[in-house]
Amino acid sequence: MLLELLLNKRFLSGIVTGCILAIPTAWLAEPFYKGAVISIYSDEFARLTFQCDQAMREHWIGKMTVADDPSPSAISALKAAEIALLDCQDYDLLQKKLLRLGLSDSEIGELVLQAAEKKPEGLRTVIGIHEIRY
Repeated sequence: MLLELLLNKRFLSGIVTGCILAIPTAWLAEPFYKGAVISIYSDEFARLTFQCDQAMREHWIGKMTVADDPSPSAISALKAAEIALLDCQDYDLLQKKLLRLGLSDSEIGELVLQAAEKKPEGLRTVIGIHEIRY
């Protein structure tokens, strides 16, 4: 039965026609799909980007403060900053989800830049990320 179906010219021509039409359709639909994914997740991604950036900055400042003055209050502030780094896990999980949904690293990088542009101090934030010196 299956062999008869595969040998049927009408069936085979239907499969070939379907493949010929499906490939360009999928190729043309990809930008719309990715645009929808970006639209759905861009606000959440921007929020998590800033939360993680702030947490990393506070943690770095806390480490430098403890290095200069290892007082109990400085150590306590560093511990609080370490807990805030959990925001970066949420950011990382969303980034991996976007990769699974088909966005490329470049498209996710573009989301990071768009997140920086959403706030007035966005450019200073981007510059600050790249200027951290140890």
